[in-house]
Amino acid sequence: MKKLVLLTLVAFCSLGYYAQNLDTKEADDTLTIQINRRVIVITGDSVTTSKTKRRFTKSYYAWQGIEFKSSGYFMDENFGINNDPDNRHMELDYARSFQINLNLVDYSVRSSKGHFLLTTGLGFKFNRYAFKNSTTTLSFDDDMIFPVKDSSMNFTKNFFNQTYLRAPLLLTFWSQPANPNAFNISAGVNANYRIGSRIKQNYKMNGKTQRIRNRGHFHLNPFQLDATVRVGFGEVCLVATYGLNTLFEKDKGPNYLPFGVGLSWNI
Repeated sequence: MKKLVLLTLVAFCSLGYYAQNLDTKEADDTLTIQINRRVIVITGDSVTTSKTKRRFTKSYYAWQGIEFKSSGYFMDENFGINNDPDNRHMELDYARSFQINLNLVDYSVRSSKGHFLLTTGLGFKFNRYAFKNSTTTLSFDDDMIFPVKDSSMNFTKNFFNQTYLRAPLLLTFWSQPANPNAFNISAGVNANYRIGSRIKQNYKMNGKTQRIRNRGHFHLNPFQLDATVRVGFGEVCLVATYGLNTLFEKDKGPNYLPFGVGLSWNI
């Protein structure tokens, strides 16, 4: 969590303050504050707000921003979820499984008429799978992952967290090149490189909360490729991703394909 907070602060410094000018002017009894497009004018007891016109640049809106998605994995070829009787310990609590992506920087090349953008960039992916099972944990040896059950523990938190460094390759269509609030649609792939993973669990013992934090690779694929589609208007997009390779390494874990669905706010 400390890393997430730190990276979030870094993201806002590089996103919010990169894309904005903070300008404070005071003349007589009038105070003008401009943050990004928002202009606040304070005159005596009167406060008014307005928005300045956006400027459309090569890298504008293509990918950079923040994403929040529901996260999960398909357990079979028919896109089934929580239906693998051989791996009941891998069933997810989807109400608590989510993904936060910080897309820190991007770079886009536009076509001559401006309708198409080819985009790449760099960011971080923070993924959390929340297991439904409250007495089983996930472990691994040199050969595979496997469940470990301890009925003496009743987990109030049973999370499997992963952190990735990610980079996209997107082709975006803008319906109105001169209008940054216009309809847009993107398709492409995200390349994800795992930089950390751990099991995070809490349980009660003698009235006190006990915490377990187990770090390891858990035979996760070090490189994860996702196909992605983004559809939106202006700075808000609906985002969906689908794994092109399995979550775990071949023959070292179940053949599950990860997915995510959510919203993106581009800055």
